[in-house]
Amino acid sequence: MDIKTEIEFKTSITFEEYERLLHKFNLENSVFVQTNHYFDTDNYDLNNLHYVIRIRDKGNGRIKLTLKMHGKDGINNERHHPITSDEATKLMKSTFDTTKYFNIESYQVSYKASLTNYRATIQYKSGELFLDKSTYNGITDYEIEYEAPSYDKGAREWNEFLKENNIEFIKIKKKSTRALGQ
Repeated sequence: MDIKTEIEFKTSITFEEYERLLHKFNLENSVFVQTNHYFDTDNYDLNNLHYVIRIRDKGNGRIKLTLKMHGKDGINNERHHPITSDEATKLMKSTFDTTKYFNIESYQVSYKASLTNYRATIQYKSGELFLDKSTYNGITDYEIEYEAPSYDKGAREWNEFLKENNIEFIKIKKKSTRALGQ
């Protein structure tokens, strides 16, 4: 199991801002597609705990089962398990116990929703910038996400980016919450 700490900053943006930034960073031909399949209990216990279990399929044969534990100020912990396409299909068609893959309390989870993400990424200052167009439940939205190696430096660079690009910060729910309709 691969364990990672992630420090992220994000904001909702308009279609026009998304298009402008793709052009500014010359990313129009660098967009790739990944699909997130979300799992939870029937009562959405994990979402209520700020946990996310997802299968991410980047369409290149690399598929991961991930537990993402959302923390304070955009600091998250992730645990990843590479899985095969057959394993992903099996998990999406059944219920499974979280302890089989992750060291957390036992929950019986099943597939609940999917979100397709059209993503472009670029190195920016000390971190990585993601421009995302997400589609789920008949909805399309746009966001910028910035992952940084440290909170303080990341916050400074994020705020500089927003100011330099005339982007107003608009709080956005996490992708899983949006896809799950929570």
